[in-house]
Amino acid sequence: MSTFFISGQGILFAAIIFPTSTIAWQQHSPPSLSSSISSPSSYHDYSIEKTKKDDEIDDAQRRRYLNHFVTSGCVGRFLLGGLEASASNLPESTGVDLSNVGTIETLIPILAMKSSLDQLKLQLVQSPTSTLTIDTTTIPSNELTFKRIFDAYSDPVSYKQKFLDQNAFLVYYTKGFDGPGRPNIEADVNLRQTEQFGLRNEAWIAWHNFLDEVPFLQDPDNDCLTYLNDTIRAIDAYILLAPPNDVKTGKTRLGLPLS
Repeated sequence: MSTFFISGQGILFAAIIFPTSTIAWQQHSPPSLSSSISSPSSYHDYSIEKTKKDDEIDDAQRRRYLNHFVTSGCVGRFLLGGLEASASNLPESTGVDLSNVGTIETLIPILAMKSSLDQLKLQLVQSPTSTLTIDTTTIPSNELTFKRIFDAYSDPVSYKQKFLDQNAFLVYYTKGFDGPGRPNIEADVNLRQTEQFGLRNEAWIAWHNFLDEVPFLQDPDNDCLTYLNDTIRAIDAYILLAPPNDVKTGKTRLGLPLS
């Protein structure tokens, strides 16, 4: 029995050179698009074994082998360089109720969070190494709860954005071509949703870093104020994406200054 080891794109070539061979392959799990990408040949190792003489395999067996090769998805993975697309650029659902997206009612908790952060900063500036009083009701310390406050207001991900993300490889190499005479498929993507999602994440990362730094508050070199400022800056930028009249109405309901 002779064995030939061929990697990556060689599989299609091997199937043509050895049409009467028994094809068996071991496929490694391909990395997601968000991970580092090296040569496609590193994703699949294939073993092709000649277990019978050519005249012992009839046409029916040959067709069965080739059909298995096609239906198992090897041809598609070969044409796409061995990569399987995975949607990793869109926000994962936090399970929040989306029935009041973009309303003043869902904007108010974000404004309240910003107000609590401003008060916390005032405490920190006035007494840098004193014990802080943190309102975890308006500024949750849990990531999911924190993000839900923003997701309840933010623009939801559209079906088009899901399609673009799940087909990022195709969209990239066709440069968004959607047919003769049709506009680029990426032309009217909801950029505000992308910005809201990014600022929500920035705010959480900064807030999480702040909470990690609080135990070291007695250290004069702590970075609490830096992380707190980063949190406030991200939320300020998020609020700027909301309609000014809604922000004004929300602040009025909370009894906050309008400046």
